[in-house]
Amino acid sequence: MKLSPYVEKNLIVAGLPSGTKSEILEKLLTLTEENYALGDKDKILNDLVNREKQSTTGIGCSIAVPHTIVEGLPKTLLIIGSVPEGTEFHAVDSKPVKVVFLLLSPPNKTREHIKLLARIARICSGETLVEDLANASTAGDVQDRITREDESHVG
Repeated sequence: MKLSPYVEKNLIVAGLPSGTKSEILEKLLTLTEENYALGDKDKILNDLVNREKQSTTGIGCSIAVPHTIVEGLPKTLLIIGSVPEGTEFHAVDSKPVKVVFLLLSPPNKTREHIKLLARIARICSGETLVEDLANASTAGDVQDRITREDESHVG
């Protein structure tokens, strides 16, 4: 499964200022809401924050992959935010997070949701990609870099 079909320029924000987990998630949800009907944004944010309290989605290598299932969502959405200065996400490796991949999926797409989580973890294991994404100046740069990385991996 490739990531690139899920990467939309209008769902990427490059150069987010550092902030709390909640602030970063709220900014990414606001961007999403400008492009797609989310329904109850506060409920989604609450679900994401509660998920973070149970176990961090900071998977290491300066990446976080917060995710949740959203009732009424028309399709799976991947929202990407780069935080060049890094932000505290209580990641498993204790490093600040520089790239956030927010994954929102409708209830009938749980299999796709799980495959995308695995794909993100797989292609982001290299430090070069993460640094390139963190330092990207535009949404187009982020999209292009993910597409190049995606194409260099089999399957």
